[in-house]
Amino acid sequence: MYFLILGSVKDIHAARIKNTLTQRGFRAEYLDTSLFPSQISISWQPRERDGSIVLENGIKLSFKEIKSIFWRSFNSIGIPNFKDSYQRNLAYNDAMSTIRTFMQGTEINWVNS
Repeated sequence: MYFLILGSVKDIHAARIKNTLTQRGFRAEYLDTSLFPSQISISWQPRERDGSIVLENGIKLSFKEIKSIFWRSFNSIGIPNFKDSYQRNLAYNDAMSTIRTFMQGTEINWVNS
């Protein structure tokens, strides 16, 4: 089982949470939404209400492998910089919809939300 910390490696509070978890023998990783969808990917099967996430370090986790996610900070999303405003808005809305579905449509326990 994994614990994810919604936040950035640059956040000293998120780093302390991760260090504490790993020192106690738990597997913990960051979920930095600013890296989605360019460096993080999410796959979703709505009927099964399950899917997987591939983190920026290449670790692929089934939603069932994630015990809890600690909400430290939400760093928006990191869509490419499209010159066309229609494409930029479409990419932003699609990415935000995916993140919202991940947050609200899974059985993962969210802490400090």
